[in-house]
Amino acid sequence: MPTLVMDLFGGKHFGANRGIVGLSPAIGGYLLSTKLAGAVYARSAHDGLECVEQGACYRDAWIANFFVSALATAACSVLAGRDKRRRQGAATGVLGFRDNTSSAGEC
Repeated sequence: MPTLVMDLFGGKHFGANRGIVGLSPAIGGYLLSTKLAGAVYARSAHDGLECVEQGACYRDAWIANFFVSALATAACSVLAGRDKRRRQGAATGVLGFRDNTSSAGEC
């Protein structure tokens, strides 16, 4: 993971970027599994204590998790395509990037 962070964001603020990338799954997991699923269970449970409907008590949480995961997958796909186009542009000298590989005789 550190290599990926360095490759994508560079080394200028590596520590901060690595910390955010490493902490984000913990925050998302906490919010989706503890807060969202707990609230859905409490809403579905009778008297807020015990759910007699078994898996139906978590159905809305599963649906919400599915849509959040689908949205994250779509965002990753869009960003990966954008990064691929940016890298291809850099290799060909498009988008204001220059190819720094010149032969020894050129200025």
